[in-house]
Amino acid sequence: ADHSGNGLQALEQGWRQRFGTHKKGESQKGPKPIISVLSKVAAFVRPTIFIAWDRYAKRGVNVACGCPISHDFGGKYAEYLTAIKTVFDGEIGRAVRNTTTQSPDLVERKPCFQLRVLDAYLMKLGGRDI
Repeated sequence: ADHSGNGLQALEQGWRQRFGTHKKGESQKGPKPIISVLSKVAAFVRPTIFIAWDRYAKRGVNVACGCPISHDFGGKYAEYLTAIKTVFDGEIGRAVRNTTTQSPDLVERKPCFQLRVLDAYLMKLGGRDI
């Protein structure tokens, strides 16, 4: 199984052709990517490995890593996942793990929710009003 996100990115390229989002439309600045949708499905299916490709979470990762807020990981989902792993392995991730494992709610203690909690935190850090 590919846990890097490269396979998902390759799948996205093929699906853009199938859904007709590979060409610039009249109201678009460029081809419409569907990696956001695919990443959400992947995060639902494998929540301990994948996290959604979200503009607010991307900004939050940049803030957490000290990168310019506009950094877009070269449009590569795998690079985004690598940055997520760096954040999750660091101080912010430790805080998420400590908070979730000490929760009185048995469901929240499950490791599959840790990346989702990190995702929500990064979206807030990236400017989303949650």
